[in-house]
Amino acid sequence: ENRAGADPEVEGSNPGGVAALRILGDATVCALARLVGGDAAVAFRRRSGAARAATLRAALRVVEHASAAAVRIRTFGGTDASELDDWSASVVGAVTTSAVTVLAVLGQEFCLLREHARWRASGAGGDVLHDDDDAPPPPPPLTTELEAALARAAANASTTGGVAEDRAGPSTADSDFLLERMEECHVLLLHALNALRRHVSSASGGGGGGGGDRSESRDPVEEAATNGGVTRGALPFAVAPGVAALISPTTAAFLHPRFPFRTKLRRRALRLVAAAATVARRAAGCAEGARGGAEARAVAEALRDHAWPALRFLLEADHPAPPPPPAGGAPGG
Repeated sequence: ENRAGADPEVEGSNPGGVAALRILGDATVCALARLVGGDAAVAFRRRSGAARAATLRAALRVVEHASAAAVRIRTFGGTDASELDDWSASVVGAVTTSAVTVLAVLGQEFCLLREHARWRASGAGGDVLHDDDDAPPPPPPLTTELEAALARAAANASTTGGVAEDRAGPSTADSDFLLERMEECHVLLLHALNALRRHVSSASGGGGGGGGDRSESRDPVEEAATNGGVTRGALPFAVAPGVAALISPTTAAFLHPRFPFRTKLRRRALRLVAAAATVARRAAGCAEGARGGAEARAVAEALRDHAWPALRFLLEADHPAPPPPPAGGAPGG
């Protein structure tokens, strides 16, 4: 997919090059969808360990390359620039959706596994007896894929010298699986959110690595000179394609206090949201053309609809408002 946009300044005026570009782009979308397993991420759910990490890395790289190719097309498009620009935006949107689907699966599994680990640690359903009123409620059921993986872990433990345990109680194999899989989800989410934050900052002209910390007094044309390693020349600061799709209900869930994510993960999600807000604000001041302004508005609307409400609930949970004063004074006061 990175070769698909390698030379759009040439391909833009070459019908054969445009056709090849479309074929490669559409094939990339289909290949990533198959790798992830469609909207429900069935294939990804069935993987574990290194296979999951490889899938996640592939999804993130496809997003980066598709975004860079879309910027090249926008910059050097030929006679069919408008149509090609719309097509490239749809490609970026499709691959970004696949990547966000992977994040959603990891987030869902982390929450389920953490709730089950806590429930088992409390002794519920096991050897520790609770009064009916004191017994913690059972967590939501694990997904079919997690149940199957849990059964495999228990079977492996029993066939490798482990002592068979009463399946009615929390076994050591079960607990180890829950904790290991939970940590796996946590580490992959940390990596993904950090990579996406760097992508949003660098691909939008904010610079990679420490680019988000640069002084805003710098010339936005200079800031936008490099886009994901692609020379853009004297272009205004622009929002990278696909940023609005990243600020989704999935991203907002990482901030919402109702979900048991760890503080470090919430910070990574907040940095991604902050990077998107920064590039949208800066792009709104110098966006040229309908596409640039529309992308900045799309990011702002995604922040308004998803990120800010979740952040408000998080702040209210961490810093609850003082109780309102009683209505009216004391009798006779």
